[in-house]
Amino acid sequence: ANCPLVRLSTVAKWADHLRNLVHLDLSHTKEEYQPEAYLELVLSCPHLETLTVCANLGMTDAAILQIPEYMPFLSSLNLSGCKNISSMGFTFLSEATSLTRLKLGGCDKVSEKAFLQMISGLTNLTKLNASDLSLMTDKCVDKLMTTCSHINSINVCNNMLLTSESLSIFARF
Repeated sequence: ANCPLVRLSTVAKWADHLRNLVHLDLSHTKEEYQPEAYLELVLSCPHLETLTVCANLGMTDAAILQIPEYMPFLSSLNLSGCKNISSMGFTFLSEATSLTRLKLGGCDKVSEKAFLQMISGLTNLTKLNASDLSLMTDKCVDKLMTTCSHINSINVCNNMLLTSESLSIFARF
């Protein structure tokens, strides 16, 4: 993590040696997204359980699209600060049903509609960091709490659209 001079394309060249990898941290990479290198890396890590890509310029909607199909065992995903993911990318996450932990802090391009769609498929979620999201509304909190019955940890700090209604929703569960 935080190795800005290490390029994803270089790591992908070692992909054959990463078959048993279960945790991967590609945070703070500076290079632009390279679909071939990312796909090669993802396909070579079929047992990946944890992926951390905080503030990764290479994480785009196209990269998110690959997660449900090629990472069936992924239980923890940290997308905090990924500024190149739009609402479209978040709707793809609804198919990542193995996720139990998700961090979205600072992903400010996601709409309320995309959040609601995404959360509808994440019924196994136990931990969510949704801090610093400009979209987070009371409606999002209600959907989260009614859909994710196993949730036991939520961070919704610095979400200016939340009202006291969200506290009432949390209190019901």
